[in-house]
Amino acid sequence: MHDEDAINELFEKYRPLVNKLWATYYLHGFDVDDWYQEAIIVMLNSVKRYDVEKMVNFGVFFKMSLKNKCFDLIRRSNAQKRIPVTMQTSFNSNEKFLSDTMSDALAVCPESQIILQEKILKLLKVCSDFEQKTLVALFSKKDFSEIALENNCKESKVSNAFERCRVKFNKLTL
Repeated sequence: MHDEDAINELFEKYRPLVNKLWATYYLHGFDVDDWYQEAIIVMLNSVKRYDVEKMVNFGVFFKMSLKNKCFDLIRRSNAQKRIPVTMQTSFNSNEKFLSDTMSDALAVCPESQIILQEKILKLLKVCSDFEQKTLVALFSKKDFSEIALENNCKESKVSNAFERCRVKFNKLTL
C-alpha cells in the first residue's frame, strides 16, 4: 500500500468528521471540494506532527487541528483588508443614503452636551479640591502620571481621586 492510498483510507475514515465541521461552520467563498482539500492538507500535517507518546487519540488530534484550521480560515475571510473590491462601496456613491442612516459618533447633540455640562458642574461642587484638580486635568487629556507629577503625589492618589469622582458622578446621575 502506498502513502497516498493510506492517506486516502485515513481520510475516508474521518470523512464524517470533516463533513460535520463543514456543516457546522460557514466558510465564505469555499465549496465542499475546497474544504476537502484543506482537510487533506490538515490531515497530512496531523500525521507528521502526531506524537503517539502523548497518549492522545489521533481522531481527537485531527479534529482539533481541523477546527483550528477552520477558525483560521474564518478569521482570514473576515479580515477587513481581504474584502473584495467588488463588495466595497464608496461613501460618496450613496451620500444621501449614508447621511440618513449613519450617525456621526463624534457629533454631539447640543441638548446632550448641555445636560452633561450641568452634571459636571454639579459634580465639581461635591468634589474636594484635589478631586476637582484631578478632573480638570483629566478633561485636559492628561494621564494619571502627569497629574501625579504636577501635584507631587503618587499615581494611586490620582487614581483613587478619579474613582471617587466616578462614584459621585454615578450617584448624581441616578
